[in-house]
Amino acid sequence: MLPLSRPLVCLDVESTGTNAASDRILELGLVVLRPDGSRARHRWLLNPGCPIPPAATAVHHYADADVAGAPGFVDVADEVARHLTGVDLAGFNLRAFDLPILRAEFERAGVAWPCEGARVVDAFVIYRERERRDLGSAVRFYCDREHVGAHGAVVDADATLDVLLAQLSRYPALPRDLGELDAASGGRRPDWATELGHLRWADDGQLLVAFGKHQGKRLCDVDPGFWRWLQRNDFPADVKALCERVMRGERPLRPGLAPPAPTHDLSNDDFPI
Repeated sequence: MLPLSRPLVCLDVESTGTNAASDRILELGLVVLRPDGSRARHRWLLNPGCPIPPAATAVHHYADADVAGAPGFVDVADEVARHLTGVDLAGFNLRAFDLPILRAEFERAGVAWPCEGARVVDAFVIYRERERRDLGSAVRFYCDREHVGAHGAVVDADATLDVLLAQLSRYPALPRDLGELDAASGGRRPDWATELGHLRWADDGQLLVAFGKHQGKRLCDVDPGFWRWLQRNDFPADVKALCERVMRGERPLRPGLAPPAPTHDLSNDDFPI
């Protein structure tokens, strides 16, 4: 059904909220699909180091007392990184939430992002474009069962993997190559300069703002107050890094694009008489 050259890790996160930059992970579940078709499961219950809002508890039922004795993410970051090295990734809406919040946790822990180069398959994007419902509906639609134990990280990750495999069976036109599935499930577009497309490359290789009131403008041409606002707010690290380069006076160009040839100022040349 899905030929693999390396493990495919389906992951799910339960957290203190929905802000990937500032909220914290309470539970992380990984379900590893190996090339031979077997599965392995890993789960970490985590202390976020802050109170769990009642609205979050109402969703996943984790309260402060449930995680009081659990380790923080920094304590398990190296262990988690080992499980996420040399694999491809799958999940349900993981591009918009699970991966950004997990990346932020690794940054705070001082551990390098282990998923660089991983192909990403988002079953939610495939599902949304064809059926437009939530994970529970997806399990009923694709797997003909109820999604029992929803909002448990491993249960959700297991169900998502079952949904993805059922999607491959239902839609013969879906590619079986993970790189092509990455693109078919909302993957990064060729003109995106950042992971989520906040900044994009113009045809001439210049950076463009791709959101808000400055959408379509070159980043170097917008008011410097906008650069400072980007740095102060909850934008991904890759957006802030490019913005910081522009603030220093650099003009980043799309990788692989040759810089423009310098113009020669003849006014300073000494010509022989």
